[in-house]
Amino acid sequence: MTKPLDTRAGRFVRGSLGLLGVLLTSAMLLLSTQVQAHRGHGSWTDFVWSVDRFEITHRIHLADALKLLERIDNEVAIDSMEGMALLAIYVERNFSITAGEGPAALETLGAEIDDDFLYVYQEWLTPLPEAMPVFESTLLHDIEPSAHTYVHVEAPGINETQRLGETSFGLNAADGAPWLQQL
Repeated sequence: MTKPLDTRAGRFVRGSLGLLGVLLTSAMLLLSTQVQAHRGHGSWTDFVWSVDRFEITHRIHLADALKLLERIDNEVAIDSMEGMALLAIYVERNFSITAGEGPAALETLGAEIDDDFLYVYQEWLTPLPEAMPVFESTLLHDIEPSAHTYVHVEAPGINETQRLGETSFGLNAADGAPWLQQL
């Protein structure tokens, strides 16, 4: 006795769908690992005016912070007090602000890990400056020379984000004229 044709066809369809599912799952896994492998290296800094000071928050992806800490001291855990202190000192040495005649005196307040990021907190006690300060950063250049730093400034008359090294704050890229005379 032979089996009906629809049973053979049913097995073929079920087998084809199973194979198609395996192929689609494999393709999605391959694409997701390629996307993760090409995450750019960068740090983000918020520079926010608050009454009599600028509050400064640096955010570094935890994977980059781990690589930095390995270069500094590979025996220290990143979530330890010592690990976060070493990374905060790293930020102090690799991020600066120049205002007027010289460097701004930034005070480091602390660091913490939240979700997938390391946060380092600083403040700059100062009267509201008459002109935009100059930001300099070599954050992450130790592990990736092409890493970028993005600075977001919030102060009276300005709410802008720039990638350092591209366009200076305070200049209109179209005509090079000052777009902010005073904060």
